[in-house]
Amino acid sequence: MRALGASSKLVASAEDLANLNKIGDVFGQSKDVLWQLGSKYGSERAAYKALQDAVVRELSRRGITSGMFKDLEIVLRGQRILVRGWIDPSGVVRIGTAFTPRGMP
Repeated sequence: MRALGASSKLVASAEDLANLNKIGDVFGQSKDVLWQLGSKYGSERAAYKALQDAVVRELSRRGITSGMFKDLEIVLRGQRILVRGWIDPSGVVRIGTAFTPRGMP
């Protein structure tokens, strides 16, 4: 992974946000987490958008601008979530999976 340069800017995938099936697939067996977040944010799409934005902020904060990321910890409205995914060559952050491991609040 390379460090974030002055002209590098990560963005969330608008394509993923528009696809409700993709949103459900990201959470896989942890769909209850998506449902809980959806109730806190008003909809599953709004919860996913909040997750995307949080992932982009955390990757940018760490200076990660390319490659894969694994077990990136994000906290949304008190819910701890681990996220795995990648950054495509154009700087679009793609979330592959998101889950709350057992034992995590």
